[in-house]
Amino acid sequence: MPDHSAPKPIISDSLLQGIDKPELFFGVVSPVGAPLPQVINALRKELTDLGYECVELKLSDYLSRFLLPSLTPTTNVDLPNTEFNRIHSLKT
Repeated sequence: MPDHSAPKPIISDSLLQGIDKPELFFGVVSPVGAPLPQVINALRKELTDLGYECVELKLSDYLSRFLLPSLTPTTNVDLPNTEFNRIHSLKT
C-alpha cells in the first residue's frame, strides 16, 4: 500500500532557524515564440503572494559580454534590429 504521509523535509528545520524566507532561484527556458511572459507572471504572482521579492534577470542581457568574435555577425549588410535577426545572426 502506498505511503500517503507528508514527505520528509529535505532540509531540517534547525538549518533554517533564523531565516525568514530562504532564497529561491528559478531558471526558465523556452523556445522562441513560447508564452514565456505568462509563465513568468504566474510564477511571480505566486511567489509574491508568499511574501517573496522577485527579481527577473535575463541571461540574454548578459551574453553579449561573453560572445566570441567567431560568433558575431560577419556581414556588412545592415539588417533591421529585430529579435529574429539577432537570433539568426547567432546561428550563422
